[in-house]
Amino acid sequence: TNSCGTATTTATVRVHPLPKPIMGGNTLCQENSIILSDSVADGAWSSSNTAIATVLPAAGLFSEGIVSGISVGTVLISYVIAPGCFVTETVTVNPLGSITLPSAMCVGSLETATDFPGGGTWSSSTPSVVTIGGTSGLASAIASGAAIITYDLGPGCMVSKAVTVNILPPNFYVTGGGTFCIGTPGGDIGLDGSDTGVVYQLVLGSSVVATDTGTGAPIDFGTYSVSGVYSVRATSVSTGCGQNMGGTATIIMSTPTPPFVSINANPGTLVCVGSTVLFTALPTAGGTAPTYNWYVNSTSVGAGSTYSYIPVAGDSVSVTLVSNASCVSPDTATNFVIMNTTTGLMPSLTLMASPGDSVCPGTIVTITPLPVNGGTAPVYTWVKNGVDEGGGLNFVFVPTEGDNILCWMHSSLSCSLSDSVHSDNNILMNVPPINVPAINIVAIPGARISFGETDTLVAAVSFVSSNLSYQWAINGSAVPGATSDTFISSSFNNRDSVTCDVTGYSTCGSAVREAYVIIVDTLVLGVHNVQAASGNLGLIPNPNNGTFTLKGTTGKLEEQLDITITDMLGQVIYQQLVTSRNGKIDEQIKLSQTLANGMYLLNAKGDGENRVFHFVIEK
Repeated sequence: TNSCGTATTTATVRVHPLPKPIMGGNTLCQENSIILSDSVADGAWSSSNTAIATVLPAAGLFSEGIVSGISVGTVLISYVIAPGCFVTETVTVNPLGSITLPSAMCVGSLETATDFPGGGTWSSSTPSVVTIGGTSGLASAIASGAAIITYDLGPGCMVSKAVTVNILPPNFYVTGGGTFCIGTPGGDIGLDGSDTGVVYQLVLGSSVVATDTGTGAPIDFGTYSVSGVYSVRATSVSTGCGQNMGGTATIIMSTPTPPFVSINANPGTLVCVGSTVLFTALPTAGGTAPTYNWYVNSTSVGAGSTYSYIPVAGDSVSVTLVSNASCVSPDTATNFVIMNTTTGLMPSLTLMASPGDSVCPGTIVTITPLPVNGGTAPVYTWVKNGVDEGGGLNFVFVPTEGDNILCWMHSSLSCSLSDSVHSDNNILMNVPPINVPAINIVAIPGARISFGETDTLVAAVSFVSSNLSYQWAINGSAVPGATSDTFISSSFNNRDSVTCDVTGYSTCGSAVREAYVIIVDTLVLGVHNVQAASGNLGLIPNPNNGTFTLKGTTGKLEEQLDITITDMLGQVIYQQLVTSRNGKIDEQIKLSQTLANGMYLLNAKGDGENRVFHFVIEK
C-alpha cells in the first residue's frame, strides 16, 4: 500500500528443522575413521581444516558423515541444514602409534608389546598361536603359526601388527662324560642326533667350547679333560630360534690313587692245629671287577676273593689284587698275614654297654659281648643281679639303679683251654633318680598369728642343692616374685593355705614336690601356737635321722594313742599303741635306717582327737 494505491503479491518461505547435536564421538587416530550422525536429514557435512580431517557423507545417508584422520590436530566438523541452521562438533585427531613387538617369535618365548598413548586394550586374532595380556601387553608364543596383534584405544583408533611364531629346533640328548684320571685324554661328549639347518654349540659354564652344524646324524664334539658340566644349545639358522638340548655331560678329572687290599682270617691268625681257616680279600679302590691271586709261602694256590686251607705254624698267606678301577696307579696291591697254630687257646670276653653304663630312668640299654677265641659260634648266657636271664647274642633291658650284668661264654673252639669263661668285666648300671626334695614349711613365729602380724615361712628341704627352684602361692594363686626359700608377709588372713612348690633338677629331668601350711588368725580362733584342743604334744628333734621323741601332755590322766607314721605317698611305715601316764607322753620312736631322706607324717589318734605332725628325716 502507498500513495498510488494498493497491490498484493506473495512469497513461499521454507522453515528447516534445527539440527540435533552430532553423535558418534569426537576422537580418532590418523589413518582411521569414525562415523558421525545427526537425527535431522538433508544436511551437508564440512571440515574446518581438511589437512587435519576430512568428512564425506555416507553413501545414501546424508545424515551420516565419515570423518577420516589425516594429521594430528583439532578440527571443527559442521553439519549444515541451511544458512544459519547448523551444528558443529570439535574432533581431535591423535597420532597413530606403532606396535613395538617383534614380527617373528619362537615357540615358548615371551615378549612385551608397547604402543602410545597408553590405556588401550591388546588382543590376538589367534590365541592358539600367540596369547597376549589385555592390559599388560605380555605376548606368549604358544605354537607355530601366524597371528594379528591389535592395540585398540577406542572407536576409530586401533593399530595391528602381524606376528609369525617359528618352531624350535627338535630336541636331542647329550651323551658322554664320566670320571677320568688326570693325565688321560678325558671323556668324549656328543649329541644323539641333529637336524639340518641347525647350529649346535657345546657350552661349559658360560663359554662355548665347540660348534657343529647338524646333518641329521649324531654329533661327536670330541674329547674333553676339563672338569665341569657340559650342555648343548641348538639354534635354527633360518629363524634364530633356539633351545638347550636334553641332559648334560659331566666330566670329572680325578687324581690317581693306589689300590689296597687287606686279609680277614676267620677264625684268626692264631688257630688250633688242624683247623681250617677262611681267608677273605677286602679291597679298597678295587673297581667293579677286581681279580685276586693267593699264595702260601710264595706258591700260587688259587684265585678268587676267598681262599681256605689248613695252615701250619709260620705259613705266610698273601693275596695280590689287580684293580680295574678307572683311576688307580699302580693297578695292583699285595698284602699278607703270618699264621700261627696252637694246641690250646684261652677264650676271653669283654662286655660293652650302649649307650653306656650311666643312663636316665627308662632308657633301653644293649649289652654287647666282645669275644676273643670264642670260635665261629660261641654261646652266651646272661646273668643279671645273680639271676640267669637266658641266652642271646646281645642283652637288651631297661636297667634300674645298681643292676649288675655278667655274661658267660661257651667257646666253640675245638682247642679251647676252657669250655666256659665269664666276662672279664661286669656292667654295673648307674641310673640316677630325679632329685625330688622332701619339704617342710617352718613358720616363724608360727602358723597361728595375730591379724596383721608378720610371719616368716621357710621351705626346709631334705637335701642341699643349687639345682632347686621355689614358688610360693596363697590359696592356690602364685605370689609374683616369691621364688626363694623364704616368704615373709603381714597380710595373711584367717585359714589362708600357703603352699610352696619346690622343683629339683638333674641331668635326667626335673620333679616337683609341694608342702603347705594353714595360717590361723588367733584373734578369730582364740588358741595359741602349738597347743591342741586338749594337751600339748611335740615331736623332737625335727628334722631328725629317724630316731625322735614324742613328748608332752595329752590333757587326760590316762589315754591310749594310736601312733601311725606314713610317707608322702600315704604308705604306712610305722604303727604303735602308746599309753599316757598321769597325762604325759614321753615315747622314743626309732624308724628303719633304710628309710630315704624326706618328709613324713605322724598321726597320733586317741579318744576322738587326732594330732598330726610333719617331720623331716635327714641322714
